[in-house]
Amino acid sequence: MPRLFAAMSTWLLTLAFLAFPQDPTPAPRIEWQRSLADALNVQLANGKPILICVNDDGEPFCERFATETYLDPSFVKLTEGYVCLVASPVHHNPRDYDSMGRRIECPRFPGVTCSEHVNVEPMLYARWFKEQRYAPRHVGVDQQGAVLFDHFLDRSMQDAIDDVQKHKGKVEVDPPAIDVDQLLHSSDQRSRNELERIYRTADAQGRRHLLDRCALAGNFPIDVLRMALREDDAATFRKGAIALAAIAIPECAIDLQDAIARCDDDGVTNSLEGTLARIAEGDKTLELLVTCREAGRTGALRAKDVTFAAVANAESDPLASSERDVVEGELDEALAARKKAPEDPAANLRVARANLALGLLLLSSPGTTGALLLEDARRAADQVATTDGSDALAAAAVRAIVSFRLGDAAKLPTDAMAAAALASANTTKLSDRLGQELLRALSAGCMQVAVAEPTPPPETLVTALQHAAFAACALLRHPLATDQDFVDGANRLSFLGLRREAQACLADALARFPSANVVHEAFRNRMLVDRGAYALLDRYRALTAAASDVPVAEWFSGYAALVCAELYVTDKEPLSALAAYDLAIASFAASARGSADFKDSADHFAVLAHAGAALILHASKDHEAAVRHLVTAKQLRPLSMSDKDGLQRTPEAILRRVQRELNELGKAGLAARLDG
Repeated sequence: MPRLFAAMSTWLLTLAFLAFPQDPTPAPRIEWQRSLADALNVQLANGKPILICVNDDGEPFCERFATETYLDPSFVKLTEGYVCLVASPVHHNPRDYDSMGRRIECPRFPGVTCSEHVNVEPMLYARWFKEQRYAPRHVGVDQQGAVLFDHFLDRSMQDAIDDVQKHKGKVEVDPPAIDVDQLLHSSDQRSRNELERIYRTADAQGRRHLLDRCALAGNFPIDVLRMALREDDAATFRKGAIALAAIAIPECAIDLQDAIARCDDDGVTNSLEGTLARIAEGDKTLELLVTCREAGRTGALRAKDVTFAAVANAESDPLASSERDVVEGELDEALAARKKAPEDPAANLRVARANLALGLLLLSSPGTTGALLLEDARRAADQVATTDGSDALAAAAVRAIVSFRLGDAAKLPTDAMAAAALASANTTKLSDRLGQELLRALSAGCMQVAVAEPTPPPETLVTALQHAAFAACALLRHPLATDQDFVDGANRLSFLGLRREAQACLADALARFPSANVVHEAFRNRMLVDRGAYALLDRYRALTAAASDVPVAEWFSGYAALVCAELYVTDKEPLSALAAYDLAIASFAASARGSADFKDSADHFAVLAHAGAALILHASKDHEAAVRHLVTAKQLRPLSMSDKDGLQRTPEAILRRVQRELNELGKAGLAARLDG
């Protein structure tokens, strides 16, 4: 449970268990192993044959196997004589893990996550399916890897069931592992479940002790480590990160990236980075990931030394105007000046800038096109291609911007890379609108060069990635940078694997644009992915405390709390959800009190928070508090009662549900208060 909510009243602790009762006697189910590697290890230990079950949604026999046969206690009993694997190509859950790192089992095949039953199929296909993909399919494999039976395209489901009966191994259930040391070297599903249960139920000290032992585990307990890597407690997270660095394998590259994104300890970060580089050796995909990270970091570091001169003569720059007649007037004057001196580099450059400005303006206007004007800008820039100094940079900038904006795949690599080389050496000359547009084009354009098909040579790839990161980060220091520039820069850094750098970018953006919706949305999303709800709420408390415009800060803090509350509801964490709803309500109220401009919007979202809190309180049997929240919501802003929250629930529907259930409980008086 997050530290933020640890001090809540002890009566709320009971609430969670009342709200989410558990079935004490679950029905027997097949013990699906989580991976082929696990299944082979289990088979090596117990000698049982492997039973492979291939299933797909919608096919009639598949549906009967999944919803009837695999749930039949007599068939489940037969599978105790096997090491069982299920393969299915369809995801039935949107997530495999909740925000606290806990597994979310597939509802169709309990015991495995959806990604596990999807990811195992290609390995089974390569090993046993003889280049034939069918479902349903049932394959038995003995300890030597020989196929005992292979049923597909049968006219009767019973044929497969009969062979499962015929070839089963010993039906006696294997004894469970006894202690943690055994669990840390056992790959079967039950042992892994038990190890994860021990972690979940342990206190902080017990969790850290277990994580120390995980660093020496023989069965790669990644699901324990995933919970640790999402801990709010810094010491527990650190133990999990150290254990991951010690035992990581290529399949957990994303976990290493998650840990790096959250880690604030330089020593542990270096260890995680080293492990990522080690497991990438010989794996082309991971080698590319490491290359992206290293190249991106190099470019970002170069940008830290960039300084820009103050913007001069902005009023005379056609790129600075949003008025079409003003830009057209400048283009007419530029063309007239060039007519007098056709070979003059300055005159051609002026024409190029004016054409570029008008072309970009038309591109941003619905129903118009600026493509021909951009081509004219390129031709004018070509007339100054042989000059030196700032004119050469400006001409190269025009060409790169035009190639990028027109999506000219043939010219973009040459134009972008040439302009990037000049820009890196002349950053002080990029402080105007042309420089801003160039950095935007290079940030995205050089990235396009890097990911183009066919893959460019390694040296081109690295240089392009460095230029892309440099441009993205230099743009953030530009005097004319916008809120969207910061968001785009953060996305670019994240794409390169530099998620901590992306976090810092968005934190800087919040300081510079404290009321920009686009920045707050990007910051919320980045923080929730990288650091979790507790860290997000903690950051917003700090932002609010330091804010010069408190009503604005309180509004965004309230919205962040509402998002976190709904995430906690999804994760079945009612304690944390209720506390987050309370934070949202308090923040929206403070925003409404501080500014009339924010009152209507703040009241709207406060209604959603009141309704969400009411449903949790009602489930905990605190019906009086639930009714108070709903009455307050109804009075605060009646129009919002029919609007949906982030979980697609309306306050009105919640009110009617609570009222109906109160009447069923014989609490008619309390229910009647909701009619007022």
